Amino acid sequence: MKSQQSTANAQSERFKIGISACLMGHEVRFNAGHKRHGFCADQLVNIANLVPMCPEVAIGLPTPRPAIRQVHRDDVIAVEWSKPKAGDEVVDFAPALAAKASEFLAAHDDLDGYIFMNDSPSCGSVNVKTYRTNGYQATRKGVGVYAAGIMAAAPLMPVEDAGRLNDPVIRENFMVRLGVYRAWRLLKLSRETLTMGDLIRFYSPYKYLLMAHSQTAYKAVGRLLANHDRKPVNILADEFIAVLMDGFKVLANRKSHSNVLLHMLGYFKKHLSQDDRQEMLSHIDQYRLGITPLVTPLVLMKHHVKRLPGNYLSEQKYWQPHDAGLGLRSAI
Repeated sequence: MKSQQSTANAQSERFKIGISACLMGHEVRFNAGHKRHGFCADQLVNIANLVPMCPEVAIGLPTPRPAIRQVHRDDVIAVEWSKPKAGDEVVDFAPALAAKASEFLAAHDDLDGYIFMNDSPSCGSVNVKTYRTNGYQATRKGVGVYAAGIMAAAPLMPVEDAGRLNDPVIRENFMVRLGVYRAWRLLKLSRETLTMGDLIRFYSPYKYLLMAHSQTAYKAVGRLLANHDRKPVNILADEFIAVLMDGFKVLANRKSHSNVLLHMLGYFKKHLSQDDRQEMLSHIDQYRLGITPLVTPLVLMKHHVKRLPGNYLSEQKYWQPHDAGLGLRSAI
């Protein structure tokens, strides 16, 4: 049964994204400070409903408070005070933090993505410090306990560390994944059961966008949709979206984007003059060499799309897979 919140979010054009509360300027950190993130708080907020959450405060820890850290204890990850007082009983906050992840998703089953505070023992999604019981740092390969709970319960949902969003390529990639995931969620909400036609129509506009991210996923999706094994559509659909979302996790680069642009230019073979084609090739080459941003050859090629018969190319998500107002493709 579809929840009321899922239906409400389906009727909204805005993304719904969970986010560590400190990134929105909430003074909830251990030192009563915040880590306000400009992209999230100033730009993303214009196109998304951001749902702030601080799991440490949510489990009852005070602000300010002593810092906590992950400790590898008895083959499990515990979350404890960083500097416990001598003689104090060891308190493990990990179970409570994990429970908060389940509670949050139960209250917000219509999320399109999540942005976590980097390096946090509760919220970091990658490279979190994990210590030995003797106090020495063992690894920097951990995942925040709360973040791990979110990701385990919603493995296909796009998540990202706020620190990584400062990289323009990673930021653009996250927005691409948000769009694909939301479109899939809305498709499933609109159907009692999916058909092969639904899968093919869903994928068609994403073809060249996926090609830019992962040739491996691009080929795998093609094989899946051919369905030579005659798999039931419900099973095929699960495999399809898993391959698609994994493919979009791969960061596109100038070489892969240039390859896609050249593929798309093939559609214009009979519709561009030699001079126009040479101009287009020159812009693609300048982009490939790092002289111009992606938006430059895209704008020029899109200008020529109206010359083509049909609308297959014009309907490709590759042209603009996210809100143009963010200006993300001017930075990559």
